[in-house]
Amino acid sequence: MPQVGYRESHSFVNYKFYPTGFLNIVRPFVDFDYQALTDGSLLSRRINPGIDLIGRWNFFGELSYYPDERFRVQGKVIPREYMSYFVTVDPPRWISRLQITGHAGEDIDFANARPGHGGEVVVTATIRPTDHLALDFVGDRQWVNVDDPTLGSGRLFTSQVTRLKATYTFTARSFLRLIGQYVKTDRDPALYTFSVPAKEGNFDGSALFAYKLNWQTVFYLGYGDSRALFPAVDFGPVNPHYDLLRVSRQFFLKLSYAFQG
Repeated sequence: MPQVGYRESHSFVNYKFYPTGFLNIVRPFVDFDYQALTDGSLLSRRINPGIDLIGRWNFFGELSYYPDERFRVQGKVIPREYMSYFVTVDPPRWISRLQITGHAGEDIDFANARPGHGGEVVVTATIRPTDHLALDFVGDRQWVNVDDPTLGSGRLFTSQVTRLKATYTFTARSFLRLIGQYVKTDRDPALYTFSVPAKEGNFDGSALFAYKLNWQTVFYLGYGDSRALFPAVDFGPVNPHYDLLRVSRQFFLKLSYAFQG
């Protein structure tokens, strides 16, 4: 039986400018990438012009335009046109890192192998209100709309991820860390070609206390809690109410010691 491989081609052309002021590097570019099977069947293709911006406070920004990106999905080659963006900066004072990335325009419904429209926004931030407290936040929201001649038009799904980590350092020997993450997806089952739940979600939380007894011994005490969305049966199958119910929890105690040979 003959083996099926693939071939890939990639090119990148850019030119740099060196302005003065907040920005110190401006770099327009054109990026091209092509992947295909050895029999010539297209896997993916994209050509995207864009621009990179580099400046003070570790600033980096990128804006890209994809006029005709193509992907093979379940035997179909689906095109899409969209723009993507990426911005990161380390501003002074109490915000030590801020990052925003995402895309908007035409999209692909990979689950049902058809074109759509949508976007995504991801925000990441590290905030230090005091010398002892650090807050790390991640927020991700993604959505896809479809226009199917058979099943209809509308919002296929909306998914979001929210995560917050708080770390409080008492001394050089001890700290307390709290993490909470909530993931949720809302769907329209009528727009899918197969059976899917209308809503899914889960929450994971944890707490960890650490104390360093000496340079090679650390004591840990922790707790974890996991919950998931379940429909409430008393509301019936039409517009059900969902409860976030516990599925597991854990307590743990750990003593870490480094042996020397």
